[in-house]
Amino acid sequence: MKVLITGITGFVGRRLSKKLADIGWVVAGLVRPSRKDEIELLYEYDGTYASVEKAIELFEPQAIIHLATTYTDNTSNSIDSLASTNISLPLFLLEASKNSLVKVVFAGSYWQFGSQGESSPLDIYSASKAATDKIIDYYSLRENVSASVLYFYGTYGSNDGRGKVLDYILQSIANGEKLRLSPGNQKLNLVHVDDIVSAIQLVLTNDDLTSGMAHKFGVYSRSSYSLKEIIAICQECFVPKVNVEFGAVPYRERELMEPQYPHPTVPGWSESVILKDFIKNLLAKKN
Repeated sequence: MKVLITGITGFVGRRLSKKLADIGWVVAGLVRPSRKDEIELLYEYDGTYASVEKAIELFEPQAIIHLATTYTDNTSNSIDSLASTNISLPLFLLEASKNSLVKVVFAGSYWQFGSQGESSPLDIYSASKAATDKIIDYYSLRENVSASVLYFYGTYGSNDGRGKVLDYILQSIANGEKLRLSPGNQKLNLVHVDDIVSAIQLVLTNDDLTSGMAHKFGVYSRSSYSLKEIIAICQECFVPKVNVEFGAVPYRERELMEPQYPHPTVPGWSESVILKDFIKNLLAKKN
């Protein structure tokens, strides 16, 4: 299978492209000009529909995976990037794929659903993703596009480097540094990057996911943990006392306290990497 990936230079994109290449699939990236030296087979996205159409015509993919995203906590400084990556690019991909046999898979975010008891996106990032959902619904229903949306929850894995809270916790513990955290009652649902990759692969190979409707799935663990519970797990696995101060920093202005799970998981998928085991194995090397 030939697969075109946006966001191929990111944390999930790198793992996905390697996995697909290892099983013999032909993988190419659709990237901004500034990232074009990072992978071998690529096509340039310059912000226009013409560049997307050209890439698809030249590469002739059987599947497209849209992982690229722009997250911002300062809308006024990021409007162009937010609109281009989160709205325009998926629209271009859908338009170029209509009335074809190309499968298009989009990465959504659990922040689109808000906390328990809410029913709206938490910030402009998740609002832009939710807006694109409506566009995906239209192209699936009216333009004969085979589209799926996978709503990612928290992702983690070795060599993360994105500054996520789990990475911060594990690095700080390993270095003997004091942890300064929020009060710690917010729940996190964390999925290993390899399990994210397997969910995407299952969707790509599922012949029942055809056009006529957008297929929507959550990629989430069967277990959620508060920050306090994650620290307790770390303490079980690490001999020195974990030096942590809860409440040293406030909750974010729009904190997601309890995730919602409105969509089923991918058919045939289950997590293979358990968070407790990952923490235990990583910290055991630091003891």
